[in-house]
Amino acid sequence: MKNLISIFGVAEHGSLYEHISVKCLNDLLLTLGQPQDGSLAIEIAIQSLLYEREVLFYRVQEEGYESDAYLKGLYSLKNKSGSLLPSAIALPGVSSQEIIDEAVMICKKQSSFLIMNQKDLYDFLTR
Repeated sequence: MKNLISIFGVAEHGSLYEHISVKCLNDLLLTLGQPQDGSLAIEIAIQSLLYEREVLFYRVQEEGYESDAYLKGLYSLKNKSGSLLPSAIALPGVSSQEIIDEAVMICKKQSSFLIMNQKDLYDFLTR
């Protein structure tokens, strides 16, 4: 497993509902564009790239609300192997029990980390 971070979120550009490989900040800007208001996904991607992690970005139309899209992206992560296995999965804006349960299952299977912000973790724990 390499230092690959899978991030789910909104972006200005890029294919919807597909994993997009990003290896440097220039690729991030050219492929996904500027961050969207209220989204942490591009910010997490920038931090990951600055720490020399490769990013596998899964672009959704609306952060935290498209359960089917998130689950489709998570299911496709299950089928990845070798160098495409993420060392962490970031789900900013997600507090859905179903999505988080699926992500936790993948993280356990692949010995990966789940990255959440404080607000989403609080929402998840207080449901």
